[in-house]
Amino acid sequence: MIDINAISLCIALINIFLCIALFAAWRFQKVYPGFGFWVLANLALALAYILMGWLRYVIPSAIIILTNNLLFLLAAWLRLEGLHRFLEVKRRWYPHFIVMALVLVSQWYFLDDMAMRTAIISGALGCYLYGMAWALVSQARSEIRAFYWLMASAFFIYGLLLTSRSVIALIAPYQVLLPAATMTNVSFFLSVMLLDIGVIFAFLMMNDKRLTLELEATEEKLARVQGSISDGFLVLDNDLRITYFNDAASGMLGHRQKEALGQKIWDAFPEIRGSFFEEKCTAALREKKFVSFDSDFDQEPSQGWYAIRIYPFSDGISISLQDVTELKRIEGEREKLIVQLQKALAEVKTLKGIFPICASCKKIRDDKGYWNQIESYISKRSDAEFSHGICPECAKKLYPDFEIYNDDGKPI
Repeated sequence: MIDINAISLCIALINIFLCIALFAAWRFQKVYPGFGFWVLANLALALAYILMGWLRYVIPSAIIILTNNLLFLLAAWLRLEGLHRFLEVKRRWYPHFIVMALVLVSQWYFLDDMAMRTAIISGALGCYLYGMAWALVSQARSEIRAFYWLMASAFFIYGLLLTSRSVIALIAPYQVLLPAATMTNVSFFLSVMLLDIGVIFAFLMMNDKRLTLELEATEEKLARVQGSISDGFLVLDNDLRITYFNDAASGMLGHRQKEALGQKIWDAFPEIRGSFFEEKCTAALREKKFVSFDSDFDQEPSQGWYAIRIYPFSDGISISLQDVTELKRIEGEREKLIVQLQKALAEVKTLKGIFPICASCKKIRDDKGYWNQIESYISKRSDAEFSHGICPECAKKLYPDFEIYNDDGKPI
């Protein structure tokens, strides 16, 4: 014959296992608000079933009854509150403690009437489960509505099970007396065991589904951001196979993503085999060092100058391609302008134009009206330097007694 105490102990062990599974998920993966409440709820259920199965004959019955019912109510509230937090639903929590207090008072009042106590506690727990089902239905998002409705159905069935036990306790009290192994009791506790397992795994799946949707939304946002970047961006693995490149890189390199993904870079772009670009990619991958250089691509459609940045990481390298063709053109024009300016500066030292010069002494008048020796004037305004001598005509005129030049005008 099936022993109800054994079933209670089995449910307690199952809830301990589920509590450990929830705690491990809570500790080692990303979870959302309210998850910790479910860990505590399963711990409360495990303690309640341990009291029911192991300690009911050790501890006074009044303490067992009140503690058991408090733990069941606490577990139900923790699950409901955890679900509200998970769904980001704000509810007042203090009415639940009023309900708990009223239920515990009724349990004390009907301390000698197990059927009435069972009807009250089962009805209260059923209401909590209906609240969980309604929270899931009302807050289900469009992309996971079917999943939320499925979980809500499990809670609703769980609530119906408890409601039916409450009704049976009122119309057929002998069916719910414990620890009698009646068909009602056995079927109820076996159903509770299966439903507890089901709702816990459904909650874990709900957390994973929300995490998956969040990751997909993040990846979609990242793809939009990367797609909006005007610079080309490629990712290569450690075998230099292309694992990602954005729309800008596709336009620059003339390859669609589907055509190039999974290929080695020199298979997708044969023109770079043996090039300086390949050499730098290999060096960055081998030495795990950042590399930056400019390169001139001379084949369509990527013809032009590109600033290339290679960033190594543990699984490969990422490559940034920035089209700097226009910048190189501007730099070339700037260099030409610098040459022109240097030439103009050199020409500033060259004297041009009309100079006012004295017809007699040959002094030159400057812009301020002062007269200057011709050699002083020119030296200040050019790079020319003067050395002094005397011409044949002046030598004859100034030094008639000395023969400085011969008849051909050459120095003697």
